[in-house]
Amino acid sequence: MISNDVSTSSSSIQLFANFDSGNMLRYERVMSSMVSSQAPTNSIEPDSNNNNINNNNNAGADNGLNSMSHPLPKHDVEFNVWTKRDCEGTAKVNGNRSWFYFGVRGGHGKCIRFNIMNLNRQGKLFEMGMLPVFRTVPGHEKWARVYVRPCWEIVNEDFKLSFIHRMPDLKSSITYFAFCFPHSYEDMQLLLNTYDNLYHSRLADYYLEHPSMPVNGADIYYHRETLCYSCDSNRLDLITITSYKGITKEREHHFDKKLFPDVSTITQRPHQFRNKRIFFLSSRVHPGETPAAFVFLGFLDFILKADDPRARLLRDLYIFKLIPILNPDGVQRGHYRTDQFGVNLNRMYLDPDFEKHPSIYAAKSLIAYHHVNNCISPRLPISVYDVFKDIPPPIPCIPIIQNNEQVINDNQYQGKSTPRRAHFQQEILYETTMTNSTQLNNNAFENLCLQEQMNNDENGPFFIERSENGLIPTVTAEIDDSESQRGSPYTFHFINENLELHRDLFMVDDNDDDDDGNLRNQMKGNEGSDDDDDTVPAGQNNENGANEVKSPHLANPDLLK
Repeated sequence: MISNDVSTSSSSIQLFANFDSGNMLRYERVMSSMVSSQAPTNSIEPDSNNNNINNNNNAGADNGLNSMSHPLPKHDVEFNVWTKRDCEGTAKVNGNRSWFYFGVRGGHGKCIRFNIMNLNRQGKLFEMGMLPVFRTVPGHEKWARVYVRPCWEIVNEDFKLSFIHRMPDLKSSITYFAFCFPHSYEDMQLLLNTYDNLYHSRLADYYLEHPSMPVNGADIYYHRETLCYSCDSNRLDLITITSYKGITKEREHHFDKKLFPDVSTITQRPHQFRNKRIFFLSSRVHPGETPAAFVFLGFLDFILKADDPRARLLRDLYIFKLIPILNPDGVQRGHYRTDQFGVNLNRMYLDPDFEKHPSIYAAKSLIAYHHVNNCISPRLPISVYDVFKDIPPPIPCIPIIQNNEQVINDNQYQGKSTPRRAHFQQEILYETTMTNSTQLNNNAFENLCLQEQMNNDENGPFFIERSENGLIPTVTAEIDDSESQRGSPYTFHFINENLELHRDLFMVDDNDDDDDGNLRNQMKGNEGSDDDDDTVPAGQNNENGANEVKSPHLANPDLLK
């Protein structure tokens, strides 16, 4: 993809970005006579194709050159690097250009300065201490932040970031640099393959054959399937995680013929479970927001802990449906915010088109299905057959013939079960402890066994307290809403069976706009760079000019109620 070679006096240096999630448009070396530890220069030597580059030695205030944040130490070699905008080279190109990720061969032992010339304005991030990251293979294979604080300035309305790094004196090494810690589509696939080998569920048949056997909380139900394929034919993974409590022989429906393309040839749908609600989690709808990947992986690591009492309780209560990457094509292409069509997928939920936005269509269909199919109480007036008209009959359970003794060790199903609440009409989640509550007996995870209570009146709200003996589920018969609001700013509660979110999660201080003018100018273009893709029509016009709804079944009025 990038093949320019630039020579130094002692070695050849090559920058490249032809790998998963890589992003670099081009690069040019700054002439050695202009190398300085002070203000950067726009003087560029001719590139490898002998194209003349304008020499802007007098770049200054007239060209929009702002003063640099601070000088950098001296360096041996300097490069100007341009990052690709999302959809660069197509009619869908847009202004998102914060993500950069490239590798460097050569320059061993040299201190190299990199000037990223055309970023969206990210001054506030770097003002608060953010640093680009690097890794060297071999030698320093774990990602780390660069050692010297970068400097930045605004040049011709572009945010210019400069940083230095001394290359290792190892002739075979390659050093990679990125805006922040990368996590590519390929990285996620390799990691999920490892999880498949570690956690692939093999105990379902055993628990179905022994329904009276206490379920060991350390046994984890894990199921991975392909929800759909992207426009670039990348997998959209769906992971199901829960405990074996409430497992049934029935499988989840193949509720949408456009989804689960491998269900008949490679995998089956996961088992259904009684009296469990769904917890849905997705990540990376915006490709360049890589911290979301690490938050996702942190949660995945936590919920798969066999011996953590919090994870065991959550698996008893919920079925976790996880989509690791909602925009795999954008991630693979090294985009910052959009997919390969320049679309911000986060704006497509009203009426997703499977042909253009398959991941959003799939996610919304999945949520609609589980909203109806896994409703606990009260039952909705519609069923999955009302929403998904072409839903086929449930897939019969096909037992996997194997020797249970080879799969089950004695200690895998011995021991006490973890508590589970089957029904609750209200749910309060606290980070703090409410004092006005009734504690349930001793250690909830070792000594307490809650029986399923099918009567809704007996299934009051509960939350979790931290005590010296561990986490204690605490049941309260009556909760004052005003007390709940004072107890925690992150309070969720049910009113008329509809989940509502307290407004204080969205409180905005109108005085926030009183920041320093220069700082606001540096921030502009980061969150503001997505303005053009924020407003999209709910449907698309057909040949007659009428607004054509692409997924009418997901706009079912009864479902929306």
